Amino acid sequence: MEEILNKEISLSKIMGEAFAQMKRILFKPFRFKKWLKFGFIVFIAEIFSKGFRNNFDLQGFLREPEGKQFILAIVAFCKTHLPLVIGMGIALVIISIILYFLFLYLSSVFSFVFLDGVVKNKVEIRKSFRENKQRGFSYFLFNILFGFACLLLIFLIDILPLYLIIKNKFFEQSGFLSIFLVVAGWAVVSLIHLLLIAVIAFFVEDFVLPIMYKQNLRFKQAWCKFWPIFKSRQKNFFLYLLLKFGLSIVGAIFAGIVLIIPLIILGLILSGLFYLAAATSIGSIEINWAWLLIPFVIVFTTFSLFAGYISICLTLPIPVFFRCFSLVFLGKCDEKYLLLKSSKENCSEINTKEGRRK
Repeated sequence: MEEILNKEISLSKIMGEAFAQMKRILFKPFRFKKWLKFGFIVFIAEIFSKGFRNNFDLQGFLREPEGKQFILAIVAFCKTHLPLVIGMGIALVIISIILYFLFLYLSSVFSFVFLDGVVKNKVEIRKSFRENKQRGFSYFLFNILFGFACLLLIFLIDILPLYLIIKNKFFEQSGFLSIFLVVAGWAVVSLIHLLLIAVIAFFVEDFVLPIMYKQNLRFKQAWCKFWPIFKSRQKNFFLYLLLKFGLSIVGAIFAGIVLIIPLIILGLILSGLFYLAAATSIGSIEINWAWLLIPFVIVFTTFSLFAGYISICLTLPIPVFFRCFSLVFLGKCDEKYLLLKSSKENCSEINTKEGRRK
């Protein structure tokens, strides 16, 4: 045990090993079907952590006469069909809550499906989903409790103090220096607890989930296994955190460059649909555009999900590399959790298989 703790960890070598593992998984050999399956798994696993953006200029549209006509039509429709609007609103809230928890559960399970695919270098979605349902449910419960705790913390530290400051007219009755100190202190405290939330989520995704996967543990048990490893190598984990933060920025810039063309195309398509829906008329009959709002939302959601999936597929080496990076690092910290074979072992295994074929 002492030899493992005293063993030096080279982050540069770990990066090289993770990059080699990523190439082995995605490019040696390259299989288009496997790539699409991995993209689908990552898309479901990250659907709540990353979201999708579009370049539709809604503010510019609302300044146009067609946009104002569209908004007035919606307001008139709501006034005329108020009971229907209230009923649809309640139904929408209930459906949204159900869908949120459904996708949160799927995202939790698919986090293990993605991990399983990287470790085995094989994509078997149905089989892996069945094998990881129990782990995924434990992670799902953690996500609910952690999300609730984060919202409570944000309310107590961010929203409530700001509300009390505004309610007591502190800004009107205090000088510039007092206001500056209060606002600066509030901002620093908010930043600290937001960073703490981000670090906990980062440790859970990168290290606790692999421990759950390796030893078939529930979340609490895996966290208890992870904590001694973290305490024994705090410096290494801190350097890993800084390095991954920098790599994430580089990855985000690269992904933005790759995705700019699909996003522009998506924005043009959605903008065209929106303007067409608002500006079209049949003869002298004005169409009630409020009825077109639901189809537009459906089309918009479908295009957004499709664009999200395509974006994941185009940038798939990035999440696969980061998953390999965390697995290799964890294996170096404690060999009990070594999930990925080294490049030399993979090469010898490939040569053995080729020799058998001959």
